[in-house]
Amino acid sequence: MTQPGSPQASSPAPDLSPTGSAWQELLPPMTAHEASVEANRCLYCYDAPCMQACPTHIDIPTFIRKIGTGNLRGSARTILESNFLGGTCARVCPVQELCEGACVLGADHKPIQIGRLQRHAVDHVQERGLSLFTPAPATGRRVAVVGSGPAGISAAAELAKAGHAVTLLEKRELAGGLSTYGIISLREPVEVAQREVEMVRALGAEVRTGYELRTRADLSGLLADHDAVFLGLGLGAVPAMGIPGEEAVLDGLEFIETAKLRRHDLPPARRVAVIGAGNTAIDAATMARRAGAEVVMVYRR
Repeated sequence: MTQPGSPQASSPAPDLSPTGSAWQELLPPMTAHEASVEANRCLYCYDAPCMQACPTHIDIPTFIRKIGTGNLRGSARTILESNFLGGTCARVCPVQELCEGACVLGADHKPIQIGRLQRHAVDHVQERGLSLFTPAPATGRRVAVVGSGPAGISAAAELAKAGHAVTLLEKRELAGGLSTYGIISLREPVEVAQREVEMVRALGAEVRTGYELRTRADLSGLLADHDAVFLGLGLGAVPAMGIPGEEAVLDGLEFIETAKLRRHDLPPARRVAVIGAGNTAIDAATMARRAGAEVVMVYRR
């Protein structure tokens, strides 16, 4: 991503404040009434195609029925038993192609808003800090989980629920990995990812930030001190293009991180070129546009 020039004088100044409308979630939360009405549209299919289309096979008819009866805590438990990252996935999963795309009401009517209903239930318990799970009796085994992205969070949660002593290690200041740093605030605010980290802590796991696994000796030390080590190091590196002037190109994930966590540090830009057209490129282009820049996307296909 290149950022030549400076902001046009005629362009309105973007609202970069923490509550600025340019940075808020696109979809507002459902009200209790909206969620109840939507839940009661569901047919609660016996052989639910939405459940089969969900990669984590959440019992969607059951969690929706519980919303319809006002049992949000039970609904959230149904979700989180299958997918501990239910809050993140409610926002970032491509539901149009998965659960909602398979909804039997979609052919002739509007499919159930499964993603928003899931968010409604999970947010209810996470915003209130409600504890839904009790860890099994301690096994005496110790496990180190290196990397606190979605894989590390999920592994740490399931291990802690099984009664193991878990230490979740993260090299950055905040845990959460991609959910914290790499998903734009329009889809997932940083506080959503941090609530999932707090749920892991509530299960008894220790979350230690500022730790980086650098050498074979570091790994040997972890193996000596723990019964098992889970490596969830992430695949966030952006490959080099090998073109002249590449040193002036910004990493798309770095740009998204800045837009999400340090908005006032965004480089001033009048015109921005985004190279690529995948998810990261689209997110970077969206944030650059909302910061007031004219955006052109360059794609090889």
